[in-house]
Amino acid sequence: MTTPTTTDQLIGRARELERVTDALAAGRPVLIIGEPGIGKTALARAGAQALVPPRIWEGGGIATLDWMSYLPFRRALGLPLPDGDASVVADFLADQAEDGLFIVDDLQWVDHDTVTATLLLAERAPGSPRHVLYLTVTTCGCASPPPDSW
Repeated sequence: MTTPTTTDQLIGRARELERVTDALAAGRPVLIIGEPGIGKTALARAGAQALVPPRIWEGGGIATLDWMSYLPFRRALGLPLPDGDASVVADFLADQAEDGLFIVDDLQWVDHDTVTATLLLAERAPGSPRHVLYLTVTTCGCASPPPDSW
C-alpha cells in the first residue's frame, strides 16, 4: 500500500516530476537514483499518483532480507507468488497488475530473481494487453554495488 504523497509536497522538484510523469505516460519504465533522504520515494509516489492508474502497488527491498526471492512483490501484492522462474513470476505479476503500476523501492537491496522479474516487466511493450508501468527507486553509494544486469 502506498503512503499518500501529493505534488505540492515536492518543493523544487517540478522538473523531475515532469520527467517521471512524461516517461510513465509514454509507457516507459523509470529508475530514480540518488543519495539517501533526497525524496526519491516521494517523487516516485507523486509521479505515479499524477497518472491516476487504476491501481498502484508498492513494495521494497530490505537490506537484512535481500536473500528472499521476490520480497518486494510479495509485500506489494500481499499474495503468495507462483513457483517458477522469473518469467513465470513476471507473467503472474502482469496478470495481477493489469494496467496498474508497480513501485519497487530500495532496489539496491533486492535479490537477483526480483531484478530479473523487474527487467522482464519493464521490457513489456506499451500497448500490450498486459503492460505494467514500472517505477523503481534506488540509492547510489549503497553498501553493495547494483547487480550487473542493471
